[in-house]
Amino acid sequence: LWKLCIYIGVPLYTAGLIWYSARMTIIPQYDLNEVQAEALRLAAGGTGAWSSYFMTFPHQIPVTLILAAAYRLGMAVGINDFYMTGNAANALALGLSALGTLLLAGRLMQKPAAITVFLFFVCNPIWFLYVSWTSTDTFCIPFALWGLYFLIKSEEKGYRPAFLAAGFGLLFVSMGIRAVNIVLVIAWFLHLCFRENRRNIAKAALMAALIYAGLTAAYRGVCSAVEAPYDSEARFPVSHWVMMGLNRDTAG
Repeated sequence: LWKLCIYIGVPLYTAGLIWYSARMTIIPQYDLNEVQAEALRLAAGGTGAWSSYFMTFPHQIPVTLILAAAYRLGMAVGINDFYMTGNAANALALGLSALGTLLLAGRLMQKPAAITVFLFFVCNPIWFLYVSWTSTDTFCIPFALWGLYFLIKSEEKGYRPAFLAAGFGLLFVSMGIRAVNIVLVIAWFLHLCFRENRRNIAKAALMAALIYAGLTAAYRGVCSAVEAPYDSEARFPVSHWVMMGLNRDTAG
Protein backbone atom coordinates (compact mmCIF):
# COMPACT_ATOMS: atom_id res chain seq x y z
CA LEU A 1 0.00 0.00 0.00
CA TRP A 2 2.92 2.34 0.76
CA LYS A 3 4.48 1.90 -2.69
CA LEU A 4 1.02 2.07 -4.26
CA CYS A 5 0.53 5.54 -2.77
CA ILE A 6 3.95 6.71 -4.00
CA TYR A 7 4.03 5.28 -7.52
CA ILE A 8 0.34 5.32 -8.44
CA GLY A 9 -1.50 7.54 -5.95
CA VAL A 10 0.66 10.66 -6.35
CA PRO A 11 0.78 10.58 -10.21
CA LEU A 12 -2.98 9.96 -10.42
CA TYR A 13 -3.63 12.79 -7.96
CA THR A 14 -1.45 15.19 -9.97
CA ALA A 15 -3.10 14.15 -13.25
CA GLY A 16 -6.52 14.57 -11.65
CA LEU A 17 -5.67 18.12 -10.61
CA ILE A 18 -4.60 18.97 -14.16
CA TRP A 19 -7.73 17.38 -15.63
CA TYR A 20 -9.98 19.26 -13.22
CA SER A 21 -8.22 22.60 -13.71
CA ALA A 22 -8.62 22.32 -17.51
CA ARG A 23 -12.37 22.38 -16.99
CA MET A 24 -12.41 25.46 -14.78
CA THR A 25 -13.13 29.01 -15.91
CA ILE A 26 -10.23 31.20 -14.74
CA ILE A 27 -10.86 34.87 -14.00
CA PRO A 28 -7.53 36.43 -12.91
CA GLN A 29 -7.90 38.93 -10.09
CA TYR A 30 -5.48 41.36 -8.51
CA ASP A 31 -2.58 39.15 -7.30
CA LEU A 32 -2.91 36.49 -9.97
CA ASN A 33 -3.32 39.04 -12.74
CA GLU A 34 -0.12 40.88 -11.74
CA VAL A 35 1.91 37.69 -11.38
CA GLN A 36 0.73 36.13 -14.64
CA ALA A 37 1.25 39.31 -16.67
CA GLU A 38 4.81 39.74 -15.41
CA ALA A 39 5.63 36.03 -15.84
CA LEU A 40 4.43 36.15 -19.46
CA ARG A 41 6.57 39.22 -20.13
CA LEU A 42 9.65 37.52 -18.65
CA ALA A 43 8.94 34.32 -20.59
CA ALA A 44 8.91 36.38 -23.78
CA GLY A 45 12.38 37.74 -22.94
CA GLY A 46 11.42 41.05 -21.34
CA THR A 47 13.22 42.66 -18.38
CA GLY A 48 12.57 45.70 -16.23
CA ALA A 49 9.25 47.56 -16.11
CA TRP A 50 8.02 45.64 -13.06
CA SER A 51 4.78 47.16 -11.77
CA SER A 52 4.54 48.94 -8.42
CA TYR A 53 2.68 45.89 -7.10
CA PHE A 54 5.99 44.02 -6.77
CA MET A 55 7.53 46.89 -4.81
CA THR A 56 4.90 46.36 -2.11
CA PHE A 57 4.80 42.56 -2.40
CA PRO A 58 8.30 41.42 -3.45
CA HIS A 59 7.58 37.94 -2.04
CA GLN A 60 5.62 37.40 -5.27
CA ILE A 61 8.82 37.72 -7.29
CA PRO A 62 9.98 34.09 -6.71
CA VAL A 63 6.56 32.80 -7.77
CA THR A 64 6.69 35.01 -10.87
CA LEU A 65 10.14 33.64 -11.76
CA ILE A 66 8.94 30.04 -11.30
CA LEU A 67 5.87 30.69 -13.42
CA ALA A 68 7.94 32.42 -16.11
CA ALA A 69 10.19 29.34 -16.29
CA ALA A 70 7.09 27.14 -16.63
CA TYR A 71 5.70 29.35 -19.42
CA ARG A 72 9.03 29.27 -21.23
CA LEU A 73 9.16 25.48 -20.98
CA GLY A 74 5.59 25.25 -22.23
CA MET A 75 6.37 27.48 -25.21
CA ALA A 76 9.44 25.38 -26.00
CA VAL A 77 7.28 22.26 -26.41
CA GLY A 78 4.54 24.07 -28.31
CA ILE A 79 2.05 24.74 -25.49
CA ASN A 80 0.79 28.30 -25.87
CA ASP A 81 -2.12 28.09 -23.44
CA PHE A 82 -0.43 29.79 -20.48
CA TYR A 83 -3.40 29.11 -18.19
CA MET A 84 -2.93 25.38 -18.78
CA THR A 85 0.82 25.68 -18.25
CA GLY A 86 0.33 27.56 -14.98
CA ASN A 87 -2.23 25.04 -13.78
CA ALA A 88 0.11 22.16 -14.63
CA ALA A 89 2.93 23.83 -12.66
CA ASN A 90 0.56 24.31 -9.74
CA ALA A 91 -0.63 20.71 -9.96
CA LEU A 92 2.99 19.53 -9.96
CA ALA A 93 3.64 21.63 -6.83
CA LEU A 94 0.63 20.06 -5.12
CA GLY A 95 1.64 16.58 -6.29
CA LEU A 96 5.11 17.07 -4.79
CA SER A 97 3.41 18.37 -1.65
CA ALA A 98 1.31 15.21 -1.42
CA LEU A 99 4.41 13.04 -1.81
CA GLY A 100 6.29 15.19 0.71
CA THR A 101 3.39 14.84 3.15
CA LEU A 102 3.48 11.06 2.83
CA LEU A 103 7.25 10.72 3.23
CA LEU A 104 7.48 13.29 6.04
CA ALA A 105 4.64 11.62 7.93
CA GLY A 106 6.37 8.30 7.36
CA ARG A 107 9.42 9.65 9.21
CA LEU A 108 7.34 10.82 12.16
CA MET A 109 4.84 8.01 12.63
CA GLN A 110 3.95 4.44 11.63
CA LYS A 111 3.23 3.87 7.94
CA PRO A 112 -0.53 3.18 8.34
CA ALA A 113 -0.94 6.50 10.14
CA ALA A 114 1.22 8.25 7.52
CA ILE A 115 -0.99 6.85 4.74
CA THR A 116 -4.03 8.21 6.58
CA VAL A 117 -2.42 11.68 6.69
CA PHE A 118 -1.66 11.36 2.97
CA LEU A 119 -5.28 10.45 2.19
CA PHE A 120 -6.51 13.44 4.18
CA PHE A 121 -4.25 15.64 2.04
CA VAL A 122 -5.31 14.31 -1.35
CA CYS A 123 -9.01 14.20 -0.41
CA ASN A 124 -9.02 17.85 0.68
CA PRO A 125 -11.25 19.59 -1.90
CA ILE A 126 -9.59 22.96 -1.35
CA TRP A 127 -6.58 21.87 -3.44
CA PHE A 128 -8.81 21.33 -6.47
CA LEU A 129 -10.06 24.90 -6.10
CA TYR A 130 -6.52 26.20 -5.58
CA VAL A 131 -4.96 24.45 -8.57
CA SER A 132 -5.87 27.32 -10.90
CA TRP A 133 -4.57 29.96 -8.49
CA THR A 134 -0.82 30.15 -9.17
CA SER A 135 0.31 32.05 -6.11
CA THR A 136 2.52 31.89 -3.03
CA ASP A 137 -0.11 29.74 -1.29
CA THR A 138 0.62 26.56 -3.22
CA PHE A 139 4.16 27.10 -4.51
CA CYS A 140 5.66 27.43 -1.02
CA ILE A 141 4.17 24.15 0.30
CA PRO A 142 6.47 21.62 -1.43
CA PHE A 143 9.60 23.60 -0.50
CA ALA A 144 8.54 23.70 3.15
CA LEU A 145 7.55 20.02 3.36
CA TRP A 146 10.61 18.69 1.56
CA GLY A 147 12.86 21.03 3.53
CA LEU A 148 11.56 19.57 6.79
CA TYR A 149 11.86 16.06 5.36
CA PHE A 150 15.57 16.48 4.60
CA LEU A 151 16.28 18.11 7.98
CA ILE A 152 14.62 15.22 9.81
CA LYS A 153 16.47 12.76 7.57
CA SER A 154 19.72 14.55 8.45
CA GLU A 155 19.15 13.62 12.09
CA GLU A 156 19.12 9.95 11.10
CA LYS A 157 22.28 10.39 8.99
CA GLY A 158 24.45 12.10 11.60
CA TYR A 159 23.74 15.59 10.25
CA ARG A 160 25.48 15.03 6.96
CA PRO A 161 26.14 18.33 5.16
CA ALA A 162 24.25 17.23 2.03
CA PHE A 163 21.00 16.62 3.92
CA LEU A 164 21.38 19.80 5.98
CA ALA A 165 22.11 21.83 2.84
CA ALA A 166 19.07 20.38 1.02
CA GLY A 167 16.82 20.93 4.02
CA PHE A 168 17.86 24.50 4.75
CA GLY A 169 17.99 25.39 1.05
CA LEU A 170 14.40 24.30 0.46
CA LEU A 171 13.15 25.90 3.68
CA PHE A 172 14.84 29.21 2.88
CA VAL A 173 13.26 29.19 -0.58
CA SER A 174 9.88 28.62 1.09
CA MET A 175 10.66 31.58 3.37
CA GLY A 176 11.37 33.71 0.32
CA ILE A 177 7.88 32.89 -0.93
CA ARG A 178 6.14 32.98 2.46
CA ALA A 179 8.16 34.68 5.20
CA VAL A 180 6.07 33.05 7.92
CA ASN A 181 7.85 29.75 7.16
CA ILE A 182 10.72 31.05 9.29
CA VAL A 183 8.68 29.55 12.13
CA LEU A 184 9.60 26.08 10.79
CA VAL A 185 13.33 26.85 10.99
CA ILE A 186 12.98 28.21 14.53
CA ALA A 187 10.92 25.19 15.58
CA TRP A 188 13.50 22.74 14.22
CA PHE A 189 16.34 24.45 16.07
CA LEU A 190 14.29 24.44 19.29
CA HIS A 191 13.74 20.73 18.69
CA LEU A 192 17.51 20.25 18.40
CA CYS A 193 18.16 22.16 21.62
CA PHE A 194 16.17 19.55 23.56
CA ARG A 195 17.82 16.47 22.07
CA GLU A 196 21.25 17.23 20.60
CA ASN A 197 24.66 18.30 21.88
CA ARG A 198 26.17 21.69 21.18
CA ARG A 199 28.44 20.36 18.47
CA ASN A 200 25.57 19.15 16.28
CA ILE A 201 23.57 22.32 16.93
CA ALA A 202 26.57 24.44 15.93
CA LYS A 203 27.09 22.29 12.83
CA ALA A 204 23.48 22.81 11.77
CA ALA A 205 23.61 26.55 12.54
CA LEU A 206 26.78 26.98 10.48
CA MET A 207 25.25 25.16 7.51
CA ALA A 208 22.09 27.27 7.83
CA ALA A 209 24.14 30.47 7.77
CA LEU A 210 26.16 29.36 4.73
CA ILE A 211 23.10 28.26 2.76
CA TYR A 212 21.21 31.43 3.63
CA ALA A 213 24.13 33.63 2.54
CA GLY A 214 24.58 31.67 -0.70
CA LEU A 215 20.89 31.70 -1.61
CA THR A 216 20.58 35.39 -0.79
CA ALA A 217 23.51 36.25 -3.05
CA ALA A 218 22.15 34.04 -5.85
CA TYR A 219 18.66 35.50 -5.56
CA ARG A 220 19.97 39.05 -5.63
CA GLY A 221 21.88 38.17 -8.78
CA VAL A 222 18.76 36.78 -10.47
CA CYS A 223 16.69 39.82 -9.43
CA SER A 224 19.40 42.11 -10.76
CA ALA A 225 19.44 40.25 -14.08
CA VAL A 226 15.68 40.70 -14.58
CA GLU A 227 15.66 44.13 -12.90
CA ALA A 228 13.21 43.02 -10.19
CA PRO A 229 12.57 45.43 -7.27
CA TYR A 230 14.14 43.17 -4.63
CA ASP A 231 15.10 45.90 -2.14
CA SER A 232 12.00 48.05 -2.38
CA GLU A 233 11.46 50.28 0.66
CA ALA A 234 7.71 49.98 0.10
CA ARG A 235 7.70 46.27 1.02
CA PHE A 236 6.02 44.98 4.17
CA PRO A 237 8.57 43.91 6.82
CA VAL A 238 9.03 40.19 7.54
CA SER A 239 7.61 40.76 11.04
CA HIS A 240 4.27 41.68 9.43
CA TRP A 241 3.91 38.28 7.77
CA VAL A 242 5.07 36.42 10.89
CA MET A 243 2.50 38.36 12.92
CA MET A 244 -0.22 37.35 10.43
CA GLY A 245 0.81 33.71 10.59
CA LEU A 246 0.74 33.67 14.39
CA ASN A 247 -2.57 35.50 14.71
CA ARG A 248 -5.02 32.85 15.93
CA ASP A 249 -7.99 35.23 15.60
CA THR A 250 -7.58 35.26 11.80
CA ALA A 251 -6.22 31.68 11.49
CA GLY A 252 -3.08 33.05 9.82
